[in-house]
Amino acid sequence: MSTAHEHEHNHEHGHGPFAHLHNFMNKQPFSTVYHWRMPSPVRHMSLVGIIILVLGMVLTHLGITNALRIGVGVALLLHLPIIVLTTIGLVLRRARSGFINGVINLVPWKGNEEVLDVGCGSGVLLFACLKESPTAKGTGIDIYDPYSFGGTAGVFWKNADVEGLKERVALQQVDARTMPFAGQRFDVIVSSLAMHHVGNAAEQEKATREMVRTLKPSGKIAICDVSRALNASEKVLRSAGFNVSRSGHF
Repeated sequence: MSTAHEHEHNHEHGHGPFAHLHNFMNKQPFSTVYHWRMPSPVRHMSLVGIIILVLGMVLTHLGITNALRIGVGVALLLHLPIIVLTTIGLVLRRARSGFINGVINLVPWKGNEEVLDVGCGSGVLLFACLKESPTAKGTGIDIYDPYSFGGTAGVFWKNADVEGLKERVALQQVDARTMPFAGQRFDVIVSSLAMHHVGNAAEQEKATREMVRTLKPSGKIAICDVSRALNASEKVLRSAGFNVSRSGHF
C-alpha cells in the first residue's frame, strides 16, 4: 500500500501535478482535538432533557410518584444523540490525525506556499500545514453547515488565535463548487472530510475541478474522505493529468 510519504519522495522533483487521496477509515494514532461545537438542534434537545429531569425531581418532592423515574428516562433518551455524535466526532478526529501527518510529509515545505483548505471547519488541517512553513499563508473556505461537526467561523478564528496564526490566514464562507479565486493561485490544496457533503458525485466532481483550476502547475492536492467521494475526485484528477495515489482501507 502506498503512503503519502513515499509518493512525496517519488514526485518531489517531478514537474507534473500530484494528488494524494486518503480513505478516512484508515486507522491512525490520535492527536490534537480542536474546539468544536455540538449542532444546535442537539444542544437544544439536551437542554430540554435537563429541564424535564429537574421538573421530575420537583414533582417527586411534591409527592407525585414515578415523576423522577420518568424524568430520568426522558432525559437519558434526549441525551442519547449527544453520546452518539460525540463518539462519531472522536472517531473522525482519530482518522483525520493520520491524514494530517501524511499531508505534512507530502509537501517539501519551502516557506512561501499559498495553502487552500476546502471545508476547513475548525482549521486543524490548515493550521498544521502553516506551522510547517513559517512564512506560508493559508486560506480556508467553508459554508459552515449548522448541523455538522465542523465548527463555526468563530471557532476557526479562536483556534487561529491560539496557534498564533491570525495574521497568516484568511477565511471565506463560500461554496467549494464556485470558488472566487483566480486560476493557478495555490501551491497546496487540502480537504479533510468535506467532499462527501458536496451533493452527489457530479457536484463533487465540480468541486474537484475548482481545485484543479486554482492549483499552480506542479502543485499538490491532498484529500481525505470516504471512498465514494474520493472516487469522484480521482476521476477528475486523473483526467486532468495528475499523478494520483490512494491510501487507506477501501
